[in-house]
Amino acid sequence: MKKWYAQIYMKGQKRMYGGTFIDELDAAKRVNQICEKFGVQLQNPTINAIPNHKYQKHEKTSQYKGVYWHTKRKKWKVQLRLKGGMSKCGGNFEAELDAAKKVNEFCVELRIPPQNPGIVEIQTQQSLEKCNISLDYHAIQKECKYLSKILDKNNHTAIKNTLISAIRSGEKALMTEINLRTENGESALSIAAQHGFLHIVKFLISKGAEKEHFTNEHHTPLSLAVRQNHFKVVQILLQDWISPNSHEEPYLHLSPIFNVKSREIAQLLVDNDAVTSGLYNNQNQSPLTVACQNGFLDVAQFFLDDGLDINHSDNDNKTPLFYARTNGHHELVNLLISKGAKQ
Repeated sequence: MKKWYAQIYMKGQKRMYGGTFIDELDAAKRVNQICEKFGVQLQNPTINAIPNHKYQKHEKTSQYKGVYWHTKRKKWKVQLRLKGGMSKCGGNFEAELDAAKKVNEFCVELRIPPQNPGIVEIQTQQSLEKCNISLDYHAIQKECKYLSKILDKNNHTAIKNTLISAIRSGEKALMTEINLRTENGESALSIAAQHGFLHIVKFLISKGAEKEHFTNEHHTPLSLAVRQNHFKVVQILLQDWISPNSHEEPYLHLSPIFNVKSREIAQLLVDNDAVTSGLYNNQNQSPLTVACQNGFLDVAQFFLDDGLDINHSDNDNKTPLFYARTNGHHELVNLLISKGAKQ
């Protein structure tokens, strides 16, 4: 439902929000209420009555810089605004203070003054703890045996030797070739992420492996982990925040949100600022359409809950219901019909 919201700008102050209204006149009345409260000239002088309907609060405001309330997800969102109109997002948090700490962490990373200096010491300690990812070297060595077989099979000898040498050296290992790539643009991290080797992924990240890079087939370590449904690997990749929306043009269909196979991973991506609405691949299909094609019932339910259009038509004028029905996903067909899909 479309609504009107009250908002005015005052000299030397932030813009003031007054909430959202179904009725335009009520919104105008609310603007005048704000003017009276701050002793400024009425914006709508011919209207001075109290709104007929109680306004709905537009958003919570944070006491910390770079922290905003995400109304839809009911969480605190981190967004650090940089020079030149750029911004850096850092996911969503239950606790406002945790979001503020994340803002400061970004400031340290970008070598700029902390936005929230009152909590800088707490954040510095937290950053140090994050840098020391808990590593289980027994589990790492066990996974390395299986990963070595995969690397041997694909003739990735250089990566294998670098990895084994580093693991043998333990915590003191310096991996100068941590981001060594194969001829297909794969790194040790992307290969480990694809095959679900959680402990090796942790080890490589602790040694400074680049988490956001593309293979020659346009995949990131995150998109590969999502595609193979490795929840814990996705979780560790997102721990220190990377963009869940990274993709190379025109390969939007390879981005993580189009390749989720479980509701848990879909939720994890969205909690870390993955975009779902208004997102379409080169066939004009939404993430919901793709989920229905593949028969992922829980994922489709998640996207419906997230507000995606149940009747969206792709370039072939086919809807999510058409694909679910054509591919024999009967439970999904029943779900879509129960949710109001047009037949």
